[in-house]
Amino acid sequence: MSESDPSRESSQPGPGESPIHSGSVFGAPFFAGVSGEPATLASISLRAPLAAARPTPAESPREISHHPAPAFAGELALPNWEAVLDALPYGFALLGPKQELHHENAACRKITGEGIGARGGIEAWLSTLCPEPGHREKVIKSWREEIWRNQRTRTFTLTPPGKPPREIQFRSSLLEDGGITLSIEDVTEALRAEEMQRHGKWKYRALFTHIRTGAVLVDHLGRIIEVNPAFATLCGNSPKDLRLTPFEGLLHPDEAKELAAAEKALLSSADGQRLPEDLPLSREVWLRTRSGETRVNLLWSPVGESNDPPTLSLYLFETPGLADPSDPLRAKLRAISRTAQALIHALPDLILLLDADGRISDFAPPPKAWPEIAPDDSWRQRPLSEVWPVLGHLLDQSRRQLL
Repeated sequence: MSESDPSRESSQPGPGESPIHSGSVFGAPFFAGVSGEPATLASISLRAPLAAARPTPAESPREISHHPAPAFAGELALPNWEAVLDALPYGFALLGPKQELHHENAACRKITGEGIGARGGIEAWLSTLCPEPGHREKVIKSWREEIWRNQRTRTFTLTPPGKPPREIQFRSSLLEDGGITLSIEDVTEALRAEEMQRHGKWKYRALFTHIRTGAVLVDHLGRIIEVNPAFATLCGNSPKDLRLTPFEGLLHPDEAKELAAAEKALLSSADGQRLPEDLPLSREVWLRTRSGETRVNLLWSPVGESNDPPTLSLYLFETPGLADPSDPLRAKLRAISRTAQALIHALPDLILLLDADGRISDFAPPPKAWPEIAPDDSWRQRPLSEVWPVLGHLLDQSRRQLL
């Protein structure tokens, strides 16, 4: 060691001490004796003279520490590195420049049930865990070219004897002497969870895109995140035009407020628990479309953890189903009747709604009583000629023009 290197003067041996040579193993210092042979991990210790270990007296009051000086026993022992490595939650192996094994921890042996040293080396160990010849060849080739030479992270499917296949991940780091440190971790469960999540996304995408029911995904701020093609067709707007617009803009303002209040009440009643699947929030609302308003059935479902406010909300829209699918004309007549009923209540004069045979289906009385006639509930389902003979006679004469 050169005496001109001031950064290394502290490592010079003291009087009566043996010289100590330092190096590096997996990022931590190790020490060897005079012969230069590295000491074993379990026998490493550093001796320091008592005089050097004691703190020097403070030269001024400002240098006096407020903490009591630690008591030194005269020998500072380094950690037991074998115990430290055995406590790691993943497998660890130290390989030399020729892939010779210097150390492997307990987790490394536990992952596959058999250690690298028991098989005589890393490649023999990998071969044992790859019973199929073709797969074994690919694993060994990947180990040599990608992990050993280029320190890349790779995951192999390995089969311990008598156990199901496991997904084992390898990470390596190059050392100065040409060896590597190798971390080995069983990532089977993590990969399965990722795969299930990925397949769940694919299923959601397929259902969301291809179902005939209109679907709208809304974030916690009430903005539309995504709509499916069925809803875009129903409302007459493109998904691009709807994205990030307020969801409440699709509904009548009063119905939007009622829906928000019902959602809040339902979440409060759940008391932090997940809402029962058989208790959805559904109602009929007016949906604003490009051509006007249409009556639809709406179903709301929160998306998120049970103990938190919903991250997303899923709204499903369906046009009201027909009561009798074999008779669509009857449903159309009911819709016309509802429209007529709305017109009846909107006009101030007496209006009669007549069936094709001249019977009174419904009526709206005049706002003020007429002296000639007094329409009441007895008029319903009676021929017009009975309750109002003059108008009934006119209707008979003009039936072909009116009906």
